[in-house]
Amino acid sequence: MCPHASRFGRRWLPCAAISGAVHGVVLLAMAVSILPGGGSRVKLRVLFDTASAERDALALLGESHIPAPPDMSIEILPRAVPEIAYQPAELQVALLRPDLESAGDARSAPSCAVFSGIEVAATLDDAVDRIADAIETRLSSEDLFVVWLLDASQSIVHDRMDLAAQLERAVERIARSGAASRHELFYAVMSYAMSTHEHLAPTSQGCRLPEAVLQMPVDPSGTENVFAGIEQTIAKYRHRWKGQMMVVIWTDESGDDAARVEQTVRRCREQEVSVYVIGPSAVLGGETGVRSYEDPKTGRVFQLPVTRGPDSALPERLKLGYWFATLEFAELPGGRFGTRDLPRWYGSQDAAVEQHRCFADLQRMLPSWYGGAELEGLVSGFSPYALTRLALETGGTYILFDRAENRAPFHLDAMLPYLPDYRSAEECLEEVQSHPLRRAVMEAARVTRSADLGPPPTMLFGTRADFPPYGFMRLYLPPRRFVAHFRAMRRSLKDQAARKARAVERALAHVSERDVVENGREDDYRHEQSPRWRAWYDLTRGRLLATSVRLEEYSLACDAVLEPGFLDGTTNHLILVPSVEMRSDGSFQRRAAEAQRLLARCVDEHRDTPWAWLAQRELDYHLGIAIRQLSLTPGIMLSTPAPAADLPRL
Repeated sequence: MCPHASRFGRRWLPCAAISGAVHGVVLLAMAVSILPGGGSRVKLRVLFDTASAERDALALLGESHIPAPPDMSIEILPRAVPEIAYQPAELQVALLRPDLESAGDARSAPSCAVFSGIEVAATLDDAVDRIADAIETRLSSEDLFVVWLLDASQSIVHDRMDLAAQLERAVERIARSGAASRHELFYAVMSYAMSTHEHLAPTSQGCRLPEAVLQMPVDPSGTENVFAGIEQTIAKYRHRWKGQMMVVIWTDESGDDAARVEQTVRRCREQEVSVYVIGPSAVLGGETGVRSYEDPKTGRVFQLPVTRGPDSALPERLKLGYWFATLEFAELPGGRFGTRDLPRWYGSQDAAVEQHRCFADLQRMLPSWYGGAELEGLVSGFSPYALTRLALETGGTYILFDRAENRAPFHLDAMLPYLPDYRSAEECLEEVQSHPLRRAVMEAARVTRSADLGPPPTMLFGTRADFPPYGFMRLYLPPRRFVAHFRAMRRSLKDQAARKARAVERALAHVSERDVVENGREDDYRHEQSPRWRAWYDLTRGRLLATSVRLEEYSLACDAVLEPGFLDGTTNHLILVPSVEMRSDGSFQRRAAEAQRLLARCVDEHRDTPWAWLAQRELDYHLGIAIRQLSLTPGIMLSTPAPAADLPRL
């Protein structure tokens, strides 16, 4: 038994047993009576929201493998918890970030105070050292109980192995500190996934942490209920430990139950539990990013989807696909480079095969932080909103840690002016109404998200993949059948483009003065003080204008194909490529010029930010559309391979 075991046992007395009316001698006798071997019983009251009470009760009693102490019974008490207005799909506007000049505490001016609660760790040992620093600081004032709550998914197995080694070093360092000689420190290890599991019961023997982490099994469900895991951890331990308590979360995802954030914040603050998080960067305006995964069977590296969570509370970004595939990418000292001489890839069957091979290679070349060829999962450089809010509101810290292969080139210290708002949705929704530009951007984003625009239209006949980069299986058709097929398909293709164009026009109306698409909101832009929202405006309006031009060019290209003499007699395939020449009239050419101006301004004024990357991706391709004719021979079949079906869920 560890030397502090008896004192730890007394600390876990139920409140009812330590009545102030009982003499000190009686208290001592009672304390001894409930040490291991005693017969006293205590009820553990666990509160759940009604929507998940049955599932969570089963998890706690059957699947969670959290054994109750022998002197404890468990009573499940379902309770209705009010739902908070936090579902992105149900809200039309998002949060704003207070101006940098605003004064006040962390609630009103997160530019400085919030930054002090967000740190960046370059290495795993650096991340663990930050937690060790926090433990030593808290331990210097009074006794402390630290629960390591670890992600049990497949994607973090290697991190857990490395963590075990670092924990051994950190525990030894803390044990040698002066704080450890003055106050008691206890540890526990738990994991979360679909349910919550205990792997190390509370102990003062920190040397047992590494073994508990190493022996933790992998959960194959792919579900990560981190906020429920925190609440279950508090329910399990808090009523028996009345001193300082901190929960340390180790994860590479943002969790699947972020809608519980306000409920969990309230629970932690009521119980005076501080939450520290070592976790990944968030996706800019989206839930799902990608992570590099090496298949142990084949050695191939895949970019698998992983829930990184959005950087802000509600969607601020358009849901709008990019036209044309990313052809080249490189991480060089000078930054990225793209190609504008795209037609060199087209014109013959051999070129089509080579192009397809390059596209397939590209998907393996793209770094995971880039988020795929469509940049849907582009890493923001900020931490996920929900976990960050939880850490800040409970007096903890969010420590950003990305493996080198998943790390974006955006540095948090340089992007301080672009920090999202970490207040609650209710607080920020009130303020956003007084900022016309922010409200307009959010409304435009809402339109594109509700319209389900999907990928850009195409003339590539065949089977299109449902996942980015939306590859094709191109099938052979004889030239005459191809022309007849296209003639029959043209109306459908144009109707498809027209539906998308109508949605784009509705979105554009919100970021236009008096709903006149040709007039931008430059007055609102000049009055907007937040660099984040100025960047969002330029990117949002610029991309919408560019898309409207491309849709018009596409519709005109569909008509041009059937003009007399356009098609060669051997053509049986068409490929769209960007072109400096445009078929559309002067109004759309003026839109094109304005789109390029806004996107260029975004790149120039917000360099080294994700907004600049998203704007540059649009600028990399001319807005006109040219048609390349191709003659495929029987038997050619070009397809984009999907990841292996047996790859794990990260």
